[in-house]
Formats: sequence, structure tokens, C-alpha cells
Amino acid sequence: MRVLPWDKRWDGFIVLGLALLVRTIYLLQIRSGDPFYDFTLSGWDQHTYQRQAREIVAGDWLLKNWGLFYYNPLYSYFCAVVYKIFGPDNFNALHCIQALLGTATCCMLWSFARRFVERGEALLAAVLAAFFAPWFFYEQLLLVEVLVVFLSMASLWALSGAHPQARYRWLRLGVAGVASGVSYMGRGSFALVVLCFAAWVIFVWRRAQSEGEERRTRNKRAAAAVALFLGAAFITLLPLAWRNHHVAGRWMFGTTNGPAMLYLGNAADSTGEFFYSARFMEAFEEAKIDPNAYRNYMFEDLRAEPGKIAVNSARKFRYFWNASDIADNTSLHAARNFSALMRFVPFGAHALFT
Repeated sequence: MRVLPWDKRWDGFIVLGLALLVRTIYLLQIRSGDPFYDFTLSGWDQHTYQRQAREIVAGDWLLKNWGLFYYNPLYSYFCAVVYKIFGPDNFNALHCIQALLGTATCCMLWSFARRFVERGEALLAAVLAAFFAPWFFYEQLLLVEVLVVFLSMASLWALSGAHPQARYRWLRLGVAGVASGVSYMGRGSFALVVLCFAAWVIFVWRRAQSEGEERRTRNKRAAAAVALFLGAAFITLLPLAWRNHHVAGRWMFGTTNGPAMLYLGNAADSTGEFFYSARFMEAFEEAKIDPNAYRNYMFEDLRAEPGKIAVNSARKFRYFWNASDIADNTSLHAARNFSALMRFVPFGAHALFT
């Protein structure tokens, strides 16, 4: 019995068409109505990325004047490549490519889902993603989110098809590793996701068993699979480490903002929202001399006021599940003033839990 009234070969085209249609409509609306479509304010992350992109386009591909990266560099290089191809500060091209990446992410989600659930459920998941307002809102910001979501989905999609009996399994593992490594260059916290992916690879490859195959053979095969995945991710990060060594004399695979973000989000005077407290500014000044200043302040708080840190963690957990998006250098709710689609799309931020 057929659940859907059309041939299953049309499912992918339906997802592609809906995702592209929604993103085209949204893009046309913000192009004429959103003041931040092609403008960034000094001091915001978006402004830093655009400054770096312009310096790259001007010829400084290593961004030598920036020392060790504070912001993850992926989006700056992505913008620079777009501007190199389509012309300096071509925000129309940049937004169009980001819309195409968002569309591709929806399609990968559909392909990923149909490997685990029924046809109708996979199609429903992809359609919900296509119409999910926060998704197409964040993918059009001048920030790295669109790349991280796309690369994360690419990693999941490749890994889901990389089981031991699959065709091109080794290629899929390599693709997943490369996508994970590049995603790490957009969000350093993605390292934790990479470790989860690696654990999944070990579990799946050790569990799979061919007829008459010994346990030792399965373990060797699992070790080879996870080594390929992690090795591909590591090799992808080598250019970043080399750049940091060449510019600042340190073999560093990430950015310098980790300790600062750890303090901002977890210190005793943290509120769960992004703001610079007086004590943070003290640590900021000390960090210019002592790179361990943020850690020192954090450890002081852990010893002196562990209760406040626990309360802050609970507050952040509540904020995470809150239906209202907390504004920072972006605002999901303010975006409704620039796009009718954002006001009337049927799947808002509450759709995940209703």
C-alpha cells in the first residue's frame, strides 16, 4: 500500500523545490528590507569577518596583522573566496550562495533521514526543516552558522552511509573527516562532536560482523575506520596550524577565545547572556600579559562560589529550551519587521516542541 500518492522518486525534488522556494522568497524580502543585509556595525562579529575577508581579497591570505585568531577564520575565508570570484563586497552573491547551502542542507537531511525512518517521516522532517524560520534566518546572517550547519549535516550524511558493508565506505569516512575538520574551523566546540562521531564509527564497525569473521579482525577494521576519519579531520586542520606557526610562532589548531568564552558563560557573575562584567574586563586586561588570566579567575570562582556557577548552568539550560530567542548581535524577533515570511511561516521557534 502506497502511503503517498506520488512515486518516491519525486520526494527529493519536492524537498529541493520547497527549500529553494522558501529561501528565494526570504532572500528577496530581506534584500529590500533588512538594513543588515549588506551592512555591519563596528565591534560586531560580522564586521570582523568582513574586515578579514577584505584583507584576504587584497592579498593577505595569511591575515598576518591578526596574529593568532580570536575568531574562527572559516567564514572570513569563505567570504573572501566569494568576493574573489564575484567581485569585492558582492553581498548578493554571498547571500545567494548561503541560500543554496541551506537548500543543500535540507536535501541532505532528507537523504540522511530516509536511511533510518519510513519514507513519509523522512519527507516530513525535510519539509519541516525547509519551513523552519530560525533555520533560514540564521543561514542568511553574515556569520559562520550557515557553514557549520551545512558541514555538520554533510558529516552526518557521509557517516550514516559509511557502514562496513557500504559501497565507497572508505571514501565516505574521508569525506566525513574533512567536513568535520572544516566545521571545527568554524566552531571550536565542534571538537566534542568529532569525538562523538569517532565513538559512533567504532561502535558501528565493531558491531558489524561478516560470516566466520573473528572479533580481532572486526577490531582492526574498526581501528582503521576511525583512524581514517580522525586522520582526514587532522590533515584538514594542518594549514591552520601552519598559518598560526608562521604568523605567531605557535603550532595551534584553534583560536584564543576559548578561555574568554569559558569565563563569560560560566563565571560566578555570569547571567547566562552575553555581556562584559566588570570582573571580566579585569581578566581581559590581565590576559594581555598573562594568557592564563581567564582560567585563573574561573578557578577562583570554582573554589569560592561553586553554588553560583551551578545556578548559572541551570539558568543556561532553561534559556536553551526557552521558546524566545535571546537577542545579541542578531535578533530573530526583530527580523519579522523585515520579512513577511518570518511573520507568517507556519513553523516558528516553538515548532520543535509543539
